[in-house]
Amino acid sequence: MLKSLSYLQLKIWLSFLFSQSDKRGISQTDLQETKFHSAKLSGCKFSGSKVLGTSFGYANLTDADFRNANEISNNIGLEFGKANLTRTNFFGINSRDLDQAIFNAIEDAYFKDTVMPDGTIRNENCTER
Repeated sequence: MLKSLSYLQLKIWLSFLFSQSDKRGISQTDLQETKFHSAKLSGCKFSGSKVLGTSFGYANLTDADFRNANEISNNIGLEFGKANLTRTNFFGINSRDLDQAIFNAIEDAYFKDTVMPDGTIRNENCTER
């Protein structure tokens, strides 16, 4: 039980740390199952990071770069609900799902000039902000 509690405390601490940081050092990091709820991650570089099951609900990911991020899948709890994905770059992500399947279920995120895995630009829910 203590080990599980420590793991949970570590995940909460990491969420706080990244929301307060200048976003250096996130590349090549295992962020599996980390919760970034309402975190300010604009300009963050996730290249090479493992984001399997990571939650970005309500996070500000403006200008974030997910190119070459590893193991992205919505089948394992990846979440972008209500996230600000303005100019976020997902081009060339290493996804377990086919093509843009991880984004098909994201109906409530804010897409503005968002670069999708296939290089297309997505603008959706832009009038809400």
